[in-house]
Amino acid sequence: MSHPLATLVLLLVASSGALAQDQPDLSWFGRPAPPPQLSEEQDSPQRGLNPLESLATGILGGEQPLGRAFNGALHYGVMLDMVGEFSEADNVDRLNTLRLRSFEFHGAGELSGVGDAYVVADLADGGSGSEFVLREAAAWFSGLPGGLRLRAGKYYADIGAWNKVYVSDLPSLNIDGTRRAYFGGNLALTGLEIHGGRSRDGFGWSIGLAGDIESQDPDVPENGTSRISGPGSRTGIKNWAGTARLQMGHPELMFGLSTYFSPGEMHETVEGVLELETMISGIDLSSFRRLGGQRWRQWSMEAWLKQGDTYVEQLLPVPMVVELPDESAFGWWGQLAYGLNATWSLGALASSWEHFSSVTDARGHYLSSFADHAFGPSHRLRFSFSHVNPGPGIQKFYAVGVHWTLGFGAPRTTRYHRRPRSE
Repeated sequence: MSHPLATLVLLLVASSGALAQDQPDLSWFGRPAPPPQLSEEQDSPQRGLNPLESLATGILGGEQPLGRAFNGALHYGVMLDMVGEFSEADNVDRLNTLRLRSFEFHGAGELSGVGDAYVVADLADGGSGSEFVLREAAAWFSGLPGGLRLRAGKYYADIGAWNKVYVSDLPSLNIDGTRRAYFGGNLALTGLEIHGGRSRDGFGWSIGLAGDIESQDPDVPENGTSRISGPGSRTGIKNWAGTARLQMGHPELMFGLSTYFSPGEMHETVEGVLELETMISGIDLSSFRRLGGQRWRQWSMEAWLKQGDTYVEQLLPVPMVVELPDESAFGWWGQLAYGLNATWSLGALASSWEHFSSVTDARGHYLSSFADHAFGPSHRLRFSFSHVNPGPGIQKFYAVGVHWTLGFGAPRTTRYHRRPRSE
């Protein structure tokens, strides 16, 4: 474990030392919690909350109560995400301009009493102009033996604590560098995912099997969907991909283990398509705690180990590909956020990773601090200051950023909605 990672772990453990003392009210566990005086059937789950507090409880929760507003209804909404990052760097497309990073349409509804369906579509600008991206289109099915839930379609995989969180909802302005390097951003699968356990009982698990996988990062050209450095699309029996996750604990301290495996991940190269065995394993810790009044503290950290086959491309003097079998790389990231009152929160993020497809022990890091002002549950303005070091031979730079998000209509929902009959 590197010294920066050890230091971060010690700081996080010290900051959460009061977890074992007073037992807080957990009635809000498992949903973006309304204030105690509000019924979940009378109000939006996010009403009265700072958006980052709602996000934290949602991540650490799981399935969500149905609520009258969702029951039997089709609801939809829009999310606007505008970003400006300014720096002395001159070789990054997204910098030194204001761009509408995301113009998102989302909708969800009940499937005749057997489950829910949802879709998230996006006109997103990663720095090279707006392009259509289907983020997710999936259905949740309930009523299975043992209280199991099945998700089918295209969805953000249940891997790690933060993969299911959209970039527009992150406390920081950008995705951390570790998940960007190893997964290419948010990992979207097309397949099946079965879930067991209940978050309110402090235990949950999932297993997924996919026939196609896509990396999504709205801060790179083409939204990262064509990046060959991340997991690529696959066809055929051999080129499947699987995921698994185990999660334990309660919002005061949540622990998770995740893994991703493909026996023949497909990568396009200058010499054709390579099929590479890939395995990524991770551990995560997260915590959310109310500090009294409208103050709260949230922290998370993840560590990932990527193993398998990789390659290096050489374009000059003659295009060629050098395969590198049995490689490994380790990366970690962590963040800490404090809610000062109902509208303001402050935080910082740090990430460091070894490059997987490299013949040297190259490392990169991404550091960011941010201040967030919430005008309402779906209206935020954020300011950030970041330092980016992608690795040897790539330009390093500082950047200041501003980020504005505005949602209207129904909020995005991609989680399973728990029905009274399945209690």
